[in-house]
This record gives sequence, C-alpha cells and structure tokens, in this order.
Amino acid sequence: MNSKKTILIVDDSENVARLIQLNLDFEGYETRVAHDGRDALALVHEEIPDLLILDILMPRLDGWGVLREIRGDPTTRDIPVIMLTALTKEEDLRRGWEAGVFDYITKPFNPMRLVETVKRCLTKSSRLPGVDLPAATTPVSGEAIRVAIVGVDGSGIHILQTLLGNSKVRVQGVYDPDAESPGLSLARGMKLFTTTSFEELLDIGELDLIIETRPHILNKSLLERGRTGPCEVLSGFSARFVWGLLEEKEGSEERVKGLLGELREKQQLVEQLLARVISAQEEERKKIALEIHDSIAQTLVSALTEVETLKGFLKDHSHRVGTELITLSGLLTRSVKELREIMFALRPASLDDLGLTAAVENFAKRFSDENRIEVEVKISKKKARLAPLIETTLFRLVQEALANVKKHASARRVEVRMEFYARTLELRIKDDGKGFDVDRVIGSYLHSDSYGLSGMRERAGFLGGTFQVTSSERGGTEVFVTIPLE
Repeated sequence: MNSKKTILIVDDSENVARLIQLNLDFEGYETRVAHDGRDALALVHEEIPDLLILDILMPRLDGWGVLREIRGDPTTRDIPVIMLTALTKEEDLRRGWEAGVFDYITKPFNPMRLVETVKRCLTKSSRLPGVDLPAATTPVSGEAIRVAIVGVDGSGIHILQTLLGNSKVRVQGVYDPDAESPGLSLARGMKLFTTTSFEELLDIGELDLIIETRPHILNKSLLERGRTGPCEVLSGFSARFVWGLLEEKEGSEERVKGLLGELREKQQLVEQLLARVISAQEEERKKIALEIHDSIAQTLVSALTEVETLKGFLKDHSHRVGTELITLSGLLTRSVKELREIMFALRPASLDDLGLTAAVENFAKRFSDENRIEVEVKISKKKARLAPLIETTLFRLVQEALANVKKHASARRVEVRMEFYARTLELRIKDDGKGFDVDRVIGSYLHSDSYGLSGMRERAGFLGGTFQVTSSERGGTEVFVTIPLE
C-alpha cells in the first residue's frame, strides 16, 4: 500500500471529487480535496502533495491557471499532474503535454483506469531527483515485449496510450520526423525516449516489435542495417487492422458516453420531479397556513370581540348577553371543528391511539359524509397493531387513493378492502367512476396527474411492497397494493 503518498484532488464537482477520493482512499493513499483553483493553490502551499489530479474547467481559477502557478514556483514545479477533463481537442492535449502533464483522464472516466494511471505516475515520479530515465529502464513484471513506435499521430496516439497501460509492454522509444507532432509531445510528457532520427531509435537497444502508426514513414533499409536481433514489424495492412480495432473501441466508448448522456437526462427528469414534489409540499403548507389564518384565526378574533362586547352588557342587558353568548358559542364550536379537521388531515389521532383499522374506518366515514360518496370498508383477519411505518404508509395510501377519487373519478361508490395474511397484507381500493389511461399517466414523469400515483408507488416500494393500478372507462379504477409484514 502507498499509505504515505498524498494526492490533492481538484474538481468543482463534489460528486466527481468524492468518487475519486473513495477509489484512492481504498488504495491506501492520503487524499485532500479542493473545489476551485485558489483553494487548490492554498492547499499546495500548506503541504506539497505527491500528485495533483486537476480538473480544467473550474471557478475562480481554472486548471490551466493552477498549472501555470505551480510550474512557475521552484518549490512546486516538479509536482506530477494528471489532468481530469472533458476537453479532448488536440490543442488542449498539446498544451497539457508541453506543460509537463503526466496524463489525461477524460470524463466520464473509468475509476480503475484512474487508479492505474495514479499508480503508474507515482512509480515514475518516485525516481531520484535529477535522474530522468527513459521508460525502458522502468522495471516491469514478467517477460515484457520491447516496442518502438514509429510515426505517432492520429490513431498512433491511441496505440501509444494503450501500450503504456499494459504491464506486459515496455515502450523503448518513440520516433517521428516532426518534432512538434502531438505524439512526441505525449511521449515527452510520459518521460519516454523520443527522437526525430530513425538511426537514434535503432541505437537504443534490442527491439521485439516496431509499430508503424503512420504509413510510409518506416525506413526499411535503415531498419535492415540497424537490426541486432530478430524483430517483428507491424505496418501496412496489419497496422491498419490494429487501427480499425482501436477505432471500433473508440466507437464503443462513444456509444457508452451516449448511454451515460441518456442516464444524465433521466437524472435531470428525476431532479425536476423532486423539485416539483418539494414545491407541491410547500404549496400545501402555504394552503394550510392560509386556511388557519382565514378561518380559525378570524373566527377566534370574532369570538374575542364578542367577549369584549359581553362585558359592557353583563349587568343590565341579560337578554342581550344570552344572545351574544349563543353567537359566541357557535363561533367557538365552528373553530374547534375546523381545527380538528385540519389536524385530522395532517395526522389523525386515531392512527396513533387506536391503530390502522380504526383510522381507516374513521377516515372513510368522514370522507363519505363530506363528499356524499359511499365508502365501504372491509377488513378481514385484523391484526392488533403493525409497525408504525407500515400503518402510516397504508393510511396515506388510502388517503391519497380517496383524494384521487374525489378529484378525478366522479364515483358514487368506493370499496376499501384490507386483508391480512401470515406474511403479507393486501390493500384494494376500487371505485365505480370514470377510468383513465394508466400507461399515459404513470408513464409520464412530469404529468401533473402522475404525482399522486407515483408517490403511492414510491411509498409501497419503500416498504418492499408492490403497487398496481388497473382502470377502464366503464369498470372504474382499482388500486392493488401488497406489503410484506416480516
């Protein structure tokens, strides 16, 4: 384990930074986190890390600014840097390699590849100060294939990156006649031996394989004269075949990115739904507050006014006092009734005191009386009490189902049936009203009519239960819920 290696993670996304931190903590590294460039520099100057994982697009100071600052300071310029970014343009990559970036990890990233890159970076950066050895001297396990890359451009960069991530391959050197090619910039950033002279490439030692990544760049006559032992050459059709495989791999990665994009869209829909649910809750609270203010509060104020009036008539106007008392009694009675109705809607006392069965029966009777809709409750094999969470959930399911009947069904009759079994409870709520298109309503994430049904499904699912709705134009609607009791 690398328990003494310290890694500073800099990313403005808390989720991304946390994901990286969890993976590196698991590997035994010490990690610190910053969410913008200024905070990152402050942490660097507090304690110089062994490695910096740096996002590019950040507030206050971006990744390029951070990189410029640490490279300009003699005390921090040797910190190895891995860039974590969604930018994949060639000029961005070239800019990073020229600034001495060890490697790029492109978002969305594979955590395993990130960990491998970190290990490789810390292994390379743990050499003695002032010694800049080519990758050929880096110890590898087993029989490594000694490879030289010729003409690193386009697909060749992918080949080089793939080989560098393979412990069975040792890249001896990289050749390109263009000193400014992206491939050579990449290789220099990886501290590989690079050259613009093919003869120098052949002088670095024995090779097992030469890969020509760009057609017609390999000097075969020099190769024949410079060979010191058996060496395979990958070029022409064989090289194009390898390029095709890499391009197919890249296409697969693009498809994966597309799927991730779809998942992000779904996540956004969920976030929108959550926001609307929270908004609906706030509207409901506001409604309750207004009801209390406009009904109970005003009624109590009127009652207090009547009390003050009574004080003036108490001695000489007994008849008038009696009339005022009757009025006051009515006002207070109405206030108490309204208050109880509001309290019952928020949390029926019978649910806590008497249990689920009594609460459902009381609510059904109250609902029937207020809305002139016949509600029949049938409960078989009653159990004394259930867990509070189960009782609350089932009561809310009945409450929401009857609310939907009131709003949408135009029903005359509702049957609420609850059956207890050894390990499960079944709840059926069926009305004789007009039905609806279940697939259209439930299938729409943001359809206004789907909030109640979605909430009921979530409540049932939270307890490990199932939730089904069937509906037809003439047969009404039935809600069927099963809840495990163990």
